[in-house]
Amino acid sequence: MFPKKIEGISYSFKQPYNPFYQSVKDQQIENELDRLDAVDILVDEMLTYPDAEDILNKITKEKNND
Repeated sequence: MFPKKIEGISYSFKQPYNPFYQSVKDQQIENELDRLDAVDILVDEMLTYPDAEDILNKITKEKNND
């Protein structure tokens, strides 16, 4: 793959690890999951779905007009 090996060059890469940053990301993920759970509960408690009903009514009206 390489035409010839380059002699005398040494390199390395280190990814810094910051445990505080990881704990912040974990907390953000946890908060987002909590928000999603709250939305799921609100949707489950809905008795009607007005937006869906409007879309279905529009479709059925268009179908009846044809």
